[in-house]
Amino acid sequence: MPTPEKKDLSELLTCYYTELYSVCQQLNLTLIDPRFVEYSRKANITLTRVYQELEAVPESEDREDPNDANEIHRFQKQNRQTLLSAVAKDPYKKLVIKGDVGSGKSMFVDYLAGLIAASHIGETNSTLPAVYQRVPVVRLPLRSIAMQLTGGSVKNDFLARAMQDEIETLCGETLDDSAWESIKNSVYRRGVILLDGLDEVPKTEKIRKTLIIAVNKLREQLEPDARLIITNRPYVFDDQEHNLQGFEYLLLLDMRDEQIEDFLNRWYALMRVNRSWSEQEARQKASHLY
Repeated sequence: MPTPEKKDLSELLTCYYTELYSVCQQLNLTLIDPRFVEYSRKANITLTRVYQELEAVPESEDREDPNDANEIHRFQKQNRQTLLSAVAKDPYKKLVIKGDVGSGKSMFVDYLAGLIAASHIGETNSTLPAVYQRVPVVRLPLRSIAMQLTGGSVKNDFLARAMQDEIETLCGETLDDSAWESIKNSVYRRGVILLDGLDEVPKTEKIRKTLIIAVNKLREQLEPDARLIITNRPYVFDDQEHNLQGFEYLLLLDMRDEQIEDFLNRWYALMRVNRSWSEQEARQKASHLY
């Protein structure tokens, strides 16, 4: 039986970005209702079709009274910006996005990774900022790799190896040294690395502390134009030993009423396709929730 021909680097990357795009479009709805999995498949409900733009503000320690509700409101009103536009700005090339549980951190990571992957395979979305068009991108859920860390020590290439494993898993092929070095150099020079869920990494056995050491080492290895974006819940940095070095911080804001209304209307408009609802029925069902 002839040995399958190995893909060249261009074919490997096309395979990788195609699979990354597909994975990032999937919505995990089983926690809401297992039946939604079948509904979303039939109605073609993907992340891009239901995604609601998030808003954020810079984390600021300059306010006189950080607990003053009026001052917080003024600051947020003056500084709120869409998250997608914020992460395209130069000051946020090394960035931590902080938000409470359910605020949309992981969804944003999937959305951004999916848009970038789509730009590599001819599915460019006009909402994607120009600085992200066709740049190398790797997305890592930190919880899935953290258990490899114990004992407080970490190799300089730990996260690089994790990125290589992720790319190989998605494209279904082992990368030879030459292919991986080419991809790695491109990512480290001008790419985007998305590390999702630092708060989901356990503190036991110094695992979180060790991973933060690995993240700091990775940041030192990146070129100035490379982007490193981490998502996290706010409380993680209450402990000084878990601080990251050389990062800017953005705080996610709660969705405004009109954003919630828009999301629900679009969700029910898609769901009505396979539930035999009229347009009016879909709008009524959405309106009951806001």
